[in-house]
Amino acid sequence: MQILIVLGVAFGLLLCDLILKNYVERRMKEGEERPIGKTKFILRHVHNKGMCLNCFEKHPKLVKDSSIVATLLVLGMFLRTLIRKKQYFLKMGFALLTAGAIGNTIDRCTKGYVTDYIGRKSRHKNIENITYNLSDFFLFIGIFILWVASIFSTKRK
Repeated sequence: MQILIVLGVAFGLLLCDLILKNYVERRMKEGEERPIGKTKFILRHVHNKGMCLNCFEKHPKLVKDSSIVATLLVLGMFLRTLIRKKQYFLKMGFALLTAGAIGNTIDRCTKGYVTDYIGRKSRHKNIENITYNLSDFFLFIGIFILWVASIFSTKRK
């Protein structure tokens, strides 16, 4: 049962990101911004042709190929972790990491760029220019969960 829950979480998160990316692609022009309620966050349509913060944007094949390889490695580790007993946090960490990796890799393979759509208003231009998508947050949170899980598993040994 735990396997089905973890797989459901991974699939559900991936689906949420793909739906939001599709919404932004269809309903907003590239570069367009819309406020999200009365918060400092904005919906912003950006095409990221590189990796994090557009790194390697001049090398699209390298970005795409490394994304595919990394996603396959993460997926393999996720599937390997799924069959283990217990280790719920490890499974959830890999579920988020896998959803994030697949979400961004699908974009890179189908469009040649990743659609980013979550920005934040700031008086610091460097911060204001950064735009994310849900897959990016899944990657960050998944890595954090795996890091915490590894600390606790090391302490038990």
